[in-house]
Amino acid sequence: MTVERIMDPDGFLYELGHLHDVCVGTVEFDTANDTLRLTLDDINAAVDSETSKHQNRRPCALIFRGVGRFLFDVETNEGIRIGHAAIVADRSRLLLEVDLNLGGGNTTEGRHSIVVSFESLHISDIEAP
Repeated sequence: MTVERIMDPDGFLYELGHLHDVCVGTVEFDTANDTLRLTLDDINAAVDSETSKHQNRRPCALIFRGVGRFLFDVETNEGIRIGHAAIVADRSRLLLEVDLNLGGGNTTEGRHSIVVSFESLHISDIEAP
């Protein structure tokens, strides 16, 4: 599969409705390469809601490289669904901040359920689950 670097990560998420209602399929962290991979069932779930949710279905993996730290507070018994995702500058790095509308844990109550400090964002299409 081809991996493409996202040059404007915040703009990318904005164009995709901040990933509202996108389901997270898997989470993988590679400690040797400081890489976090989130597979998403359909990255277009938010933007396709006005037409057909599956017309432009795009299962993919978001790959965060140069991960310096991450926090996950999730409960997986009902799955993980994104409510809002944004990327902000954090000194010389980028910071992913995710609020969940399904699967959020209670340890971070009042704060983001997922936070990732990283250097670059990439995307790769994957086979549909």
